[in-house]
Amino acid sequence: MAIVGSLIDTVYTGRIGAAAANLPAALRGPVESSIGGANAVAAKLPAALADRLSAVAAVAFTTALGYGLVAAATIAALGAVVVVWKLPARHSVPEKASEHRRSPEPQAEAER
Repeated sequence: MAIVGSLIDTVYTGRIGAAAANLPAALRGPVESSIGGANAVAAKLPAALADRLSAVAAVAFTTALGYGLVAAATIAALGAVVVVWKLPARHSVPEKASEHRRSPEPQAEAER
């Protein structure tokens, strides 16, 4: 899971980088670290800049999350393929039909 998290972080940082580059250095760190940080910084900016930063951060986060989910699904699918390929097959042995039938109870037969 650390791989997926690193991928999400890398994609988010790359996508938000251009918008963060126009901000003062003190505000750049929180914007690049998370969408929550970007929204916190946006709350302190004038409305037009805040809307732009929030929109760019949302797109960056959604894109990054999409890449992360694709990576996680790919890893899970590859894991399933490896399990099917490497684990030995389990052969089922059909049970005899007579083992499933109940034998009549002795008292019931005696009373007849």
